[in-house]
Amino acid sequence: MPKFGFLVARTLLNQWVVNIFFGLCFWVGYQKFFLGLFGCLCQSNAHRRLRTGGEGNSAKNEAAAGGLF
Repeated sequence: MPKFGFLVARTLLNQWVVNIFFGLCFWVGYQKFFLGLFGCLCQSNAHRRLRTGGEGNSAKNEAAAGGLF
């Protein structure tokens, strides 16, 4: 019986380690994905603002986005 308990504990511990590892990998990938997405959006926003001479909605949107960080 103690052997069975040890096996269960070891399995749970392994599962926990694997979950944390994959959770971290997923979280890092998620952040990179969203940072890349925001980077693309901000870049296209900056290009649009250059083309339109700095007026319009994009300046307001960028100010709003700047308030988030």
